[in-house]
Amino acid sequence: MILFSPVFSIRFASRIGFNGFCLLWIILLISPISALAGNTFPNSYHTLAQFTRGEVIYSTATPPSAFLLSPKPVWADEATVLTAWQGFERGASHSSTLSGASILSATSTGNLLLAIVSRNGKSSALLVDSLAQVLSEKSLPITASRIEWNGVVDEQYLVTINSTLFAIEHSGDSLVHVVQIADNVLSATVTEYGAAYISRFGNAAALHYLDANLHERGFALLQLHEKYKVYAYSSLVAVFSTGGNESCFLDIFQNGRGLISSAILPARIELSAVVVQETRIHSLFLRQSGNQYALSFELLSKQSGSESKVIVIPDGFIEPLSVRNTGSEIILLFRNGLVSISLDGQVQSADYFPLGEVFTEIPSIDRFTSHLVLRSANISMLLLREDYPFWILNAFMKKSGEIFLWLGVALLVFYLWRKYRRQRRVLNAALELPETGVVFVIDATGRLFRVNEAGRTLLGISNIVPLRRPFKFYGDAHIYEQLQEFIERSLAERIGQKQKITIITEHQSQEFMWSAIPLFAFLGRFNGLIITGLDITEELERKRLVNWAQLAHDMQTNLSVIRLNAEQLSAHNPQDDERRRKILHQSKLLMQKVRDIVTVGRSDQLDLSRVNTGELCAMVFHEFDESSHPNIKFEIHARPVEFDCDKTKISRALRNAVENAIRALQSSIGTVELSTRADERHVYFTIADNGIGMDDYVKSNMLKPFFTTAKDNGGSGIGTMIMQRVVELHRGELLIDSTAGKGTTITFKLPRT
Repeated sequence: MILFSPVFSIRFASRIGFNGFCLLWIILLISPISALAGNTFPNSYHTLAQFTRGEVIYSTATPPSAFLLSPKPVWADEATVLTAWQGFERGASHSSTLSGASILSATSTGNLLLAIVSRNGKSSALLVDSLAQVLSEKSLPITASRIEWNGVVDEQYLVTINSTLFAIEHSGDSLVHVVQIADNVLSATVTEYGAAYISRFGNAAALHYLDANLHERGFALLQLHEKYKVYAYSSLVAVFSTGGNESCFLDIFQNGRGLISSAILPARIELSAVVVQETRIHSLFLRQSGNQYALSFELLSKQSGSESKVIVIPDGFIEPLSVRNTGSEIILLFRNGLVSISLDGQVQSADYFPLGEVFTEIPSIDRFTSHLVLRSANISMLLLREDYPFWILNAFMKKSGEIFLWLGVALLVFYLWRKYRRQRRVLNAALELPETGVVFVIDATGRLFRVNEAGRTLLGISNIVPLRRPFKFYGDAHIYEQLQEFIERSLAERIGQKQKITIITEHQSQEFMWSAIPLFAFLGRFNGLIITGLDITEELERKRLVNWAQLAHDMQTNLSVIRLNAEQLSAHNPQDDERRRKILHQSKLLMQKVRDIVTVGRSDQLDLSRVNTGELCAMVFHEFDESSHPNIKFEIHARPVEFDCDKTKISRALRNAVENAIRALQSSIGTVELSTRADERHVYFTIADNGIGMDDYVKSNMLKPFFTTAKDNGGSGIGTMIMQRVVELHRGELLIDSTAGKGTTITFKLPRT
């Protein structure tokens, strides 16, 4: 094959590129693997529905009517439920109950159901329509226990009850009469000219022929055996009888000619069948061949043109249950699956189902155009057949798949090795970029697996220091205590996290923004962390200088107003009251800013204590005088939950959020709501108002230092900065949701511990 020659492969790869060439081979690799999945036959069956509450019977009409028979337990005092719907899959359905009655067996007739029921120790036949309503009922002259439906002759349904053959005739929506045909019946079937049945009398048995009027036309004597099964094929009648545990007798009779062929089959009756094609008659029997099963086609007729053959069943099937000729194909049931074979001996499908676990008895088989129904008294399965137009290609790939498999694996390994080498070079270069900062790769057990040059410098280790030891062994434990805690917490929680940590050494103090990125394998196994640290010391220093300068400017303005009013204040001036009010107002603003400065300027260390959310919310609202805000309705919806926090800092941040909400109302009537909730890992404080809200510009700039839209009302922007700083110290998150004209919701998301 020139397509797969080395020279051709190299030339072809040079044209489409190495990656494209490897992709092609990956596709070729997948093809035989997918072929091994089972699409190497023309058809495949899969479960469309499973009915675990009884037996489902489908009619032969188009679309079919479906009837679900839900039997009541023997010990229960419940009514038998009969459910009906249109089509194969259950949709809108109709149900009725048969009070005091048990459905023993049933068959379909057009779009109707013919059932044998037992009520108060007596048996009768029921005719049920597609709405699950009883149309007609006819008593039976026998108490039914064993029932076998044998087929229909004109409008007369043959059924063997116990050992008696009956004909139940119906016309339209009515049951006309029930006629007893014969006693001591062992098996029966309908034929193209009427019916046939086997009866026992004395020490012999006989095959009886009936015409279309169910009148006897003749009989043939048979040897007496324990069990018989009779089937009709065109003008032929096949009689199976037991000849031992693992064998059976087969006799073929033709109307008017008597016995035309006999054989002994090395299989049970359930594993035997007959195929009649024109003048050729084959017996079928399933036998074990080594570790596999094989279906033998044995020619019984003497005409030439057909040979005996053996069909090997695909691997993996165990414990055969039955072999059934459905008229269009042969169905083989195993404990763990189903195989279908055409009448000319070609395997059409091989699918695996846990039939031995689903059914407690050998199920009956109903064959439709593209559906297969397996049913028993307590459970039924509806299977759908799918056709595979490219099954021949898949079968070819399966046979030659081993060659493609190993070649594809080799190319795939080479391709992945090249990709690995390339990505490793890119990763090494990226790790050493100045913009990357400090990078630590930590495995799932906490060992330092890899570190870049910036990380070695921070830890004070050289290139000769070996890695793959726990992180705590590198560097001073006191200096890197917070970083070690951050790594341990990230390893335990296995989620992405961020935290600002200050590293203080003998020479300098550096502030880093650390990030933890969890690493997971393809199947979800945790492999470790990538820890990155960006030095933000200079950036923070610049921000602090700007903040203090801006704050000093604001305080200078307030102090100037106080000084000016104080200079103009006299002892007997009638305007003194107004000036005093201004002095007090400006003093209040100044003191508020001073308190905020103290809050921000303190150490980053948190004074953690156990705090109740309800008490904290009440304390925050207590700082606001409701009489000073008559237009505002204050509401608290706090779910009492205890969590660890710095109570002073959190209360200051919440107070600033409430102040922002009050400003947003702008003297209009509104509501400020403070609520709390919690989950397993976080506590949520929510401050909501129905004020003016924020547009996109304000929302995008809100968290910038000293940004404010309320300078005319004493706003400085430091309140929002405090909120953000306090949340950051608590390793939380500040969430903002606002709509212009509708209001704003600020949520503090804080860890519970």
